[in-house]
Amino acid sequence: MKYTKQLILLIFGTLLFVSCDNHFPGESRDFKIGEEFDLRVGQLAETNGASITIQFMEILEDSRCPASLMCFWAGNAKVSMKIAEGNSERMLELNTHPDMKQSEIFQGYKLQLIALNPYPQKQYPSIPKEDYRATLRVDLVD
Repeated sequence: MKYTKQLILLIFGTLLFVSCDNHFPGESRDFKIGEEFDLRVGQLAETNGASITIQFMEILEDSRCPASLMCFWAGNAKVSMKIAEGNSERMLELNTHPDMKQSEIFQGYKLQLIALNPYPQKQYPSIPKEDYRATLRVDLVD
């Protein structure tokens, strides 16, 4: 009986460890320069022709006005992205609001946040982080 309890605890602990939210959920995906693509929080994307990788790190803020409300200000969603090429990498903060920084240039590439979905429909409950999808685009800078 003692060993059965230990075995059950070991199995439960292993399952709990394996199911924990890791920093790189799911597989990485490919993207093409000049085309829009979507990333989930934690997901990594890489190009075929260039050595650029982009990872959607986290949602820093989501104060966008829910579609069901009338708000004085439209609000903003801010995301954190990690972009890397070769041995260089940088953390970027991009916004959905047009009056705030929606794009950033890194190593001759422009990373732009096109959209963040889903758009809030109600004030509460908040959107679970695993439901977010950032639509991005990477372009060469002349």
